Amino acid sequence: MNTARLRQAPSAFITWAHSDSDWGAAQVATRRQDVIRLAQQLRHNGIDADLDAFHVGDTDWTRWGPARIAEADRVLIIASASWKHAWDGTGDQRRNVGAGQETNVLHSLIAEDGRDALIERCRIVLLPGATAEDIPRGLHGIERYTLNEVTDASLEPLLRDLTDQPATSPVPLGPLPIFPDGASVGITASVAGRATSATAPDHVARLQATLDALPAPQPDDLPDEPWFTERARVQEALRALTTTPATATAATAAAVLDWQNVAPGTVQAPWMRDWGRQPPISDPSIAVHLMTISGAPLSARRRATLSDALPTLVRDAGLVAVTEAFEVSANPYFLRTTPARTSWNEANPTRFAGVRLSDEGAVSVWFTLARDTMGAVLEPEDVTAAVEQAVKLAAHASAQLGDPEARFAVAAEVFPTLTLTTGRLADLGQRNHANMRGASGQRPLTVEPEESLPLSALVHDPAGAARTLVDLLLRSWNL
Repeated sequence: MNTARLRQAPSAFITWAHSDSDWGAAQVATRRQDVIRLAQQLRHNGIDADLDAFHVGDTDWTRWGPARIAEADRVLIIASASWKHAWDGTGDQRRNVGAGQETNVLHSLIAEDGRDALIERCRIVLLPGATAEDIPRGLHGIERYTLNEVTDASLEPLLRDLTDQPATSPVPLGPLPIFPDGASVGITASVAGRATSATAPDHVARLQATLDALPAPQPDDLPDEPWFTERARVQEALRALTTTPATATAATAAAVLDWQNVAPGTVQAPWMRDWGRQPPISDPSIAVHLMTISGAPLSARRRATLSDALPTLVRDAGLVAVTEAFEVSANPYFLRTTPARTSWNEANPTRFAGVRLSDEGAVSVWFTLARDTMGAVLEPEDVTAAVEQAVKLAAHASAQLGDPEARFAVAAEVFPTLTLTTGRLADLGQRNHANMRGASGQRPLTVEPEESLPLSALVHDPAGAARTLVDLLLRSWNL
């Protein structure tokens, strides 16, 4: 996805013919309503859509439409018989004069920049009542979208197109396999069984020499540095050749469980209570914080790289709807979703709320807890699932900072606890009383950053880390 493009609203001009020769007043009114609804729905979803119905006064329509076509990122053609006549130069030329001027500009676009320019900038929209026969000859190669109704769901394919967000994205390009001499399969754990062969020692020596010749890791290096993937590739090949399957399994298990103490005072967690209103936290939320052990401030370059990656990581994780907008702030950087609006005593599920990046590179991910009018509940299975997603997102975000074997201090918290109650998810929205366990002094509910885990363990086993964190949170509050 082109995240740079999403920082500004893509613009779209809608060209349409107001009536067809055989339409009655009711059909004309319906078409107008559909076109306006389309434009408004696009604007609601972040597209700077414009059309003539949004303008009044002494506008020179013969100049206004062509000027907007020249300025807009995309031109949306509302297919109809009359617009087809305007394109072809047939029919009553006194009808839909504005559409006629706009089609002239599009003809000029083909003449000046070629047909590919028209295909790139234009999209055809078939509203209710329109058919493929309404598409002019010569425009059938342009991407088209049929809308049986104008809703977010039906608009999703068009919105993905306008915002450059394909429904399916390719997985990141992996490293090329490194084969031992005479092998016909890639380096995997199964290659380890060949470590005692005659060729293995020589191959290990060559791989080690390659590794030694690569630049040493530097604090500001990122995974997209040319040597970074090469180093990871060679290291993986060495591990495969020098580790037996049994020890490899043990090593994997150790990595998952490899909690190590952090020296007291080394790391300070960015607790939500210290955020002020950057962003504001009002509903009971559960958060996970990952912090580098060094605590050194991030360079502007690394902070920008991570900030740019976060919207994509959030959407790729499936934590928000494709059309959901974010509130984004730069100092400190945070991205959060719009708080859910519900009616009186309606149950609100546990929901992704946002991600925050500190100057030191601490990544915080938080979810609002399931709640109703009586307050929020902390049901173990529900919050464990949320914490697993939080750990996964925070780990993948932290992976943008460099070495996958680096260790990160881990902290978690529930805040605020004032309206935290006992109860079950199944009871939400049906309760008329609740025991507010947090009402006495808003007792903090935290897991301090006393231990660290390797980033690789957080990436590959977020569920294991989540279970430990939730267990500690619940124990600390005697639930």
